[in-house]
Order: sequence, then C-alpha cells, then structure tokens
Amino acid sequence: MKHKVTDSFTNGNCMSSAYDRIKESILKGYFAPGTRLSQVKIADRLGLSRTPVREALRLIEKEGLVTSERGRQIVISSTSMADLDELYALRVKLDTATVRTSVTDLSLEDLDEMQNCLIITYQLKH
Repeated sequence: MKHKVTDSFTNGNCMSSAYDRIKESILKGYFAPGTRLSQVKIADRLGLSRTPVREALRLIEKEGLVTSERGRQIVISSTSMADLDELYALRVKLDTATVRTSVTDLSLEDLDEMQNCLIITYQLKH
C-alpha cells in the first residue's frame, strides 16, 4: 500500500513539473501561437511519461493556452490584444487588492524601508 501512495505522489510531482514547464514555455513564447505539438514529443522532451503530460495539458487547456485536437495533438492558442488588456486589468485589480490588505500590517520600519527603496530606484533612473 505504501508503494502505491509513493507512486501517486511521484506522479503528482511529475504532473506538476510538466504543468509548470509547459506553461512557462508557452508564456515565454518558446511555442508560437498556432504551433501544433504532440503529447508524445512533449513527454520525450521533458523526459516524462505521457500521463503527467496529458494531465498537465488538460489543466493548461482549461486556462485557454492550448486547444486539443485528434491524435493527441495540441495547438498553442493565439492571444489577442483584447485578451492582454483583460489580463492586465485583472492584474491591476489583484495588485490593488493585495496592497490594500497588506498595508495595514506594515510597521513603521517597513514603510521606511519601502521609502528608501523608492528613493534609490528614483536615483538610479535619473
């Protein structure tokens, strides 16, 4: 029984690794929009079995970064300017909410350090 738990944990780690590596490759532009890739080639490239790669691609597909086709093929999705605008607006909202909730927890020392960082950044730019 212990062996199966370990296998399950290892497979989860493999899927997580595959997810992170595939998603990073897409987001960094290593795979151009419209590129067709096979699960088999991705698995070989990552040195993983097809199962964690397939599971990772299912998650990535739910995020809209790829679409599945027949024959274990995936296509890297295109991103429009409207998509980027929407993502940027969402990022601004999340960052704003994060700042609002964390500012109340800052000490005077934290605020002084932040001010010093801003001064140094300003000096480096000018």
